[in-house]
Amino acid sequence: MGAKIPAAVYNSARVKGAIRIPETGYYAATVTKVEKGGNKPTTCMLTNMFENGFDTKSFIDLPFDEDGDILPGFIEVGADGTASFISEKAESTYNAMLNEAKAVFVSAGQGNETEATLDVDDLVNKRVYVEWHSSKDTGRKYGKVVGYLSKARYDSLIAANAKPIIAGAAEATAAAAEGATSAPTVAAPKVTVPANGTIVTRATPKVPRPSIVARGLIPGT
Repeated sequence: MGAKIPAAVYNSARVKGAIRIPETGYYAATVTKVEKGGNKPTTCMLTNMFENGFDTKSFIDLPFDEDGDILPGFIEVGADGTASFISEKAESTYNAMLNEAKAVFVSAGQGNETEATLDVDDLVNKRVYVEWHSSKDTGRKYGKVVGYLSKARYDSLIAANAKPIIAGAAEATAAAAEGATSAPTVAAPKVTVPANGTIVTRATPKVPRPSIVARGLIPGT
């Protein structure tokens, strides 16, 4: 007798030992799920699956509801029917949310302009390009998608074999600290008393100064 495994269940399974957490870098991924994130009405949670099967969550905030209407707390309508932001902070938050969301859609192949209303659910199964910071470099328990890139920007970075600035920061900082604590020991000057009784002190040999990195002035280089 055969048994059936639902597609969604099969797709969520992971073969032990086959998937490695990516190092800090730029990666192509596929959005496999979009859902509400947390208790904030503005937050959407995206599940991104990397090419090696590793998946991770990222969050974007949208100032609109499911009908495309702007959420309360951003604008107010005056007696003359004119809408305006309730404060400079509200306007700044609105623009930041919109720019962040647009970066995701552009990464997924959407043009810089559109004549149609965009739906975040349409991001599912779309290819996106992300900047990923591993937990090793961030010092946190988990890694994080810190930004979405256009395909052109991603291709340019990969062609240049570029890495995010934070890549290897933890190792560089540790190496700098180790170098600073392992500076060579300076021997005490030798003193001799010649036959005429005059004490002669030999000059202390010069020791090379630790490098800038070893002295911790430029951590992470």
